[in-house]
Amino acid sequence: MWQNPLPTGSPLYRVSFIDARIGRAVGGTALLKTTDGGDSWIAQKPPVDAPFVSAVAFLDAQTGWAVGGDGGISKTTDGGANWILQASGTRRDLNAVAFVDAKTGWVAGEYGLILHTSDGGATWSPQASDTRATPGPTDMNRHFESMAFANSMMGWVAGSGQSGPFILRTTDGGATWFPLSPSVRLHSLAFPDTQLGWAVGENGAILHTDDSGDTWTPQASGTTSQLRSVAFVDTRNGWAAGDDGTILHTSDGGTSWIVQAGHPAELPGNTDSFYSIAFADASNGWAVNLSTGIYRTKDGGTSWTRQSSSVTDKHLNSVSFVSPETGWAVGFDGTVLKTSNGGSAWVNQSSGVTVTLNSVGFVDAQTGWAVGDYGSVIKTADGGATWAPQASGSSVSLRSVKFVDPQTGWAVGAGTVLKSADGGATWVLQDSRGLWHSPPAFFLDAQTGWVSASGAVLKTTNGGATWTTLPVEGAPELYSLAFKDANIGLAVGRGCTIRRTTDGGDTWVDVSPWLLTNLYAVAFADDGTAWALGDSSTILFSIDGGANWSLFPGYPSIVGNSLAFPDAKAGWAVGSNGAIFHYLTYPPQAYLPALAEDLVPGW
Repeated sequence: MWQNPLPTGSPLYRVSFIDARIGRAVGGTALLKTTDGGDSWIAQKPPVDAPFVSAVAFLDAQTGWAVGGDGGISKTTDGGANWILQASGTRRDLNAVAFVDAKTGWVAGEYGLILHTSDGGATWSPQASDTRATPGPTDMNRHFESMAFANSMMGWVAGSGQSGPFILRTTDGGATWFPLSPSVRLHSLAFPDTQLGWAVGENGAILHTDDSGDTWTPQASGTTSQLRSVAFVDTRNGWAAGDDGTILHTSDGGTSWIVQAGHPAELPGNTDSFYSIAFADASNGWAVNLSTGIYRTKDGGTSWTRQSSSVTDKHLNSVSFVSPETGWAVGFDGTVLKTSNGGSAWVNQSSGVTVTLNSVGFVDAQTGWAVGDYGSVIKTADGGATWAPQASGSSVSLRSVKFVDPQTGWAVGAGTVLKSADGGATWVLQDSRGLWHSPPAFFLDAQTGWVSASGAVLKTTNGGATWTTLPVEGAPELYSLAFKDANIGLAVGRGCTIRRTTDGGDTWVDVSPWLLTNLYAVAFADDGTAWALGDSSTILFSIDGGANWSLFPGYPSIVGNSLAFPDAKAGWAVGSNGAIFHYLTYPPQAYLPALAEDLVPGW
């Protein structure tokens, strides 16, 4: 679950409300619910086999459906507390869903796919989306983005294909679909009744029909920004939203559209694209975008309030916990955050520096250090309430800090290993020949530690007085090291590299999975479960000490830089744009039956 920003750091693509209080926002791995008009949001757990959620449709406060990647369709009858997977019969991504009653619904997605159910989703059947005698773009080349149904018989879907944009219409519940021919690519449809409809799309396009889609007339939007969503609460009042923070409003059925928020962005903190807009009535509306989250209006769009919040948007590079309740995160511009309640709230602490902090480590709830650029070292003896600089004697970028007790610790950076035996009051340069320019480091105790080198790992068994070079054959740049004990260890790095040792680093085995991503952090929980974190929204776990790896479902869309697991049940990941993500669930083994094949080692 997200702890910063709130209610989520995942990009949001759809927002939907059944009334002025109950609604949902979805996107990526986020599935959010509000029962107070968005004043507060709770994260609901999406189905474990859905790589992302793209759209939801709710009939009432309890009954709804969610669709997304890999043909995922799920149903809830308890307001989203629990979701039941439904067999879609496809692995194609699904982008839109519509239900007109508890039994009758449709979903649409990539490659011309339209599915229909008449039993609430217990069974789904494909519908042919191209019925012309001489088809233009084939079903396989159609990609549906939006769907709207006025009743159980009449509906529309919009998207694009090889020969250009299109709208399809059905008048018989989807048994047959007939093509209409818009002039631009369209992203969203709204039909408040069976005759009147609007579609929005590229270059500020707004099209209007008053004959169920037989003919479409352009309406002047006053913008060239791409419009991605349209919503009408009746035949006169509607809104369109899109790129550059654009929100438009009409009160006369589209004869005129006025800008409510545009570029330069008038909404606080917003310069991003709005992907979805929804209104419960003529006054209450919501819009979501990719970076700054959720906005609400109570006056029909005259003014908007951001409902998302963030303690920081600075990149976070490192996280450290001394217990499941107490932890710190550090990052750009001297950022230091602390939580004393397991991340329910994070507060800024004054570090006294403005340089980027790359690593943080604590030996207890009071005593900790952070290191960063230009040889910076800072220490706290009061849980971070105050931080004091320490002279490292170095000007290099320090990338890692590790203290094994209040006196003994190391700071490692660009070709440099520094050791302190007096709590950081003084630092001594140790032999650092062969180190990478920004090496990861891991120290098990006051005698035993490892740092990465060029194609090797250096090991000490005497507190750093001497280092032994241990070759890691074929390994590219390594970004993180972790050891479960004196024998079992892992090193991760560029190109999804994972190397494993069972003899303290004397030999290393390639257990890299088939993924094209970089891994920036690796950690062991105290039950021996191994975790690895990287870019492209990647998190991996291993229940056998790193010998075999599986993708963990439901990971947020961030670049992850650091992991911390104070125990087997609680973990934190931090990364780009102030992202803090908290793992608190049943053991990862429980996910294995729902996952695809485990990742095969090797390239």
